[in-house]
Amino acid sequence: MLALVRVLKAGVELLAMVYLGQAIIFLVAASAREKNFAFRLFKRVTQPADRLVRQVTPRFVLDRHLPFVSFVLLSLLWVALTAWKIKLVLFAAPSGS
Repeated sequence: MLALVRVLKAGVELLAMVYLGQAIIFLVAASAREKNFAFRLFKRVTQPADRLVRQVTPRFVLDRHLPFVSFVLLSLLWVALTAWKIKLVLFAAPSGS
């Protein structure tokens, strides 16, 4: 079970880093971001997560805000996975008596 949690946590961390990279390019490249290869690649990688978030968020959340909402939800998922990992490690540790 610990291995599964580690893999899930690593996947969440990787996707969060892609969102951060996309945000940095968004800020730096401004209007030329759609021509930027890395931005297009990051957008393609994050597209499935954005689609999933679109299905679970209310309609009043604008599509342009979906990457931010996805990042926030990923951050919450990361915290939950970290807590789960800590719990697994503590229960797997031999008791010192």
